Amino acid sequence: MWSPLITAMRRICIPGPAKLAAIVVFSFIVCATNVALPQSPSTLKVTVRDHAGRPCPAATIVLYNESGQSELSGKTDLSGVYNFSGLAAGKYKIRGQSGSEDAFAEVQVGQAAHADVTLQLTGPPATQHQPEFFDEPNFSVAGVTDTNNLGGHGSTASLETTEALNRGVANLTKRDMPRVPSGDRAQAIQAARLRVEQAPTSLAANYDIGRLLVEDGKPGEALPYLNRAHSIDPRDYNATYELALAYADSGDYQSGRKAAFELVEAHNTADSHHLLAELTERAGDPLTAVREYQKAAELDASERNLFDWATELLVHRAIPPAIEVFTRGTQKFPRSARMWTGLGASQFASGSKDAAVQTLCAASDLDPASLAPYLLLGKVIEAGAPVSQRVATTMERFAQLQPHNGEALYLHALALSRTTEKTDSSSSIEALLKKAVVADPKLARAYTELGKLYAGQRLYEKAISSFQNASEADPNLAEAHYRLSLVYTALNDKPRADQEMSAYKRVSKQTAEALDRERHDVQQFVYTLKSSNERPK
Repeated sequence: MWSPLITAMRRICIPGPAKLAAIVVFSFIVCATNVALPQSPSTLKVTVRDHAGRPCPAATIVLYNESGQSELSGKTDLSGVYNFSGLAAGKYKIRGQSGSEDAFAEVQVGQAAHADVTLQLTGPPATQHQPEFFDEPNFSVAGVTDTNNLGGHGSTASLETTEALNRGVANLTKRDMPRVPSGDRAQAIQAARLRVEQAPTSLAANYDIGRLLVEDGKPGEALPYLNRAHSIDPRDYNATYELALAYADSGDYQSGRKAAFELVEAHNTADSHHLLAELTERAGDPLTAVREYQKAAELDASERNLFDWATELLVHRAIPPAIEVFTRGTQKFPRSARMWTGLGASQFASGSKDAAVQTLCAASDLDPASLAPYLLLGKVIEAGAPVSQRVATTMERFAQLQPHNGEALYLHALALSRTTEKTDSSSSIEALLKKAVVADPKLARAYTELGKLYAGQRLYEKAISSFQNASEADPNLAEAHYRLSLVYTALNDKPRADQEMSAYKRVSKQTAEALDRERHDVQQFVYTLKSSNERPK
C-alpha cells in the first residue's frame, strides 16, 4: 500500500543583484510501498517542481546514507525528473538544489520498494518581496490565445507559422570578452591552438580557442574545446555561456538550452536567464521563454531586458501584458526610442490606432535618425489611421532624411493624401510618388497610390497604367486588381472589369487576412529591434 512517509521544510535565502532575501518553503512528498521481492534492489524517482507545478530542469539531487555521507548524485532532466536505481534497503537523506534554493527530506526504503519524491515549492509567505510586474501571466503563447482574448484586433485570423516567427529571432550578440577583430583572428586562433597543445587540460586555453572559433563562424569546430573547458569546471560562467552560444550557432538549440539551464543553476543572474530565454525561444518553447525573459527583467530591469520581455509577449500575441511592460519601460527609460516604438506597435496590435500614431510620433521625435518609428507609423497609416498635421510633418522629415528611399517618399505622399487638414496637395503627392517608383521600381504600393490619384482626377489611362505596373511589381497585391476593376467599370468596359474583379477575389483568397498580416508585420518588425538599431545611410 502507498503511504506518505515524511514531509520536510527548510528556509532558504535567494540572493540577487538587489541583495534581496526571500524565504521560500519546499515540501517533499515521499511515498513508498513494500512488496514481497526481497532480492530486488530499490528504486527512487525524484521530481522537482516549482510552486506553479512546472518542472525544474537541471536541478541537482544528492542522496546521502544514514551516516550523512554522499553516495549518489545527479541532475534532473528537462521534465524535472531524476531516477536512482539499485539502492540497498535503509534510510536515506535527499537534498535537492535549484539555483540557490535547496531542501531536504528523509526516506526509508526496503527491498523491492519503489519511492517517489516530489520537491514542490509551496509559494512565498505574504511578507516576501513581490516582483515588480505580474507574477503569473495568465496567457498562452505560440500563436494561440486563451479564453481571455489577449490576442488583439484580428486575433481570430490565422497566424504565420512558427518558422516565420523564428526568422525574426535576434542573433545572440553577448560576449563576456572583447571580440578579436577579424583581421587578427587567424593569428589569434593559431596562437590559441598552440596554448591548448601545451596545456590540454587548461580551462582558459580551451575557452579562449573555443570563443575565437565561435567568433570566426566555426561553432562546430569550437564545441570540443568548449565542452572540455566546461567539463574542467562546470560552474565557470564564461565557459558555460560560450558553450551555449556555440550550440546555438551550430543549430543545436536543445543542447544549447541544456547548457543555459546549467548556467542559470550555477549563476542566478539576469544575463543567464536572458540567454536561457533566447535559446528556449529558438528551441520552440515560447511560453518558457517569456517566463525567463520576465526573470531576467525582475533581476535587472535594464532597457534591454524590459524591451526583450515585452517584445516576446507582443510577438506571441499576449498584447495587454506587452502593453503593460512597454509602458513600464517608457516610464523607466523615457528617452528610449525603441521602447516607445514597441509600445506603439502594441497599441496598434490592440486596435488603438490613434494612440499608436501619437506614440510612434513621439518615438520618432526622440530619435529622428531611427528608421523604425517611421516604418511602423507607415503601417498604421496604411491600416487606415487618421493622419494629423503632426504625422504628415513626421513623414516629411523621413523623406528629407532619406531622399533616395522609395519607401520614405511613398509614406510621405501617403500621409499627405490622408491628412485631416483640407489642403490641395495633389501635385506634391504626385511628384513624391513618381520619385518613389523611380527610386524603387518594385514598390507596388506607390504605383497603386499613384493610380488612385489619377483615377480621382479621371485620368483613366494614367490610372490603368499605374495599376498595371503595381500588379507587375507585386502579383499578390489584391488592391491593384480591385482598383483596375473600378476604372474599367467607369469606362463601361465590363469584360475587363469582371476579369480584374475575378483576379481580385482569387488573390484575396491566396493571401492572409489584411488586419492579421498588418499586425504580424508590425510585431515582427519590432522583434528585429532586439538586435538592430537602424540608421539612415
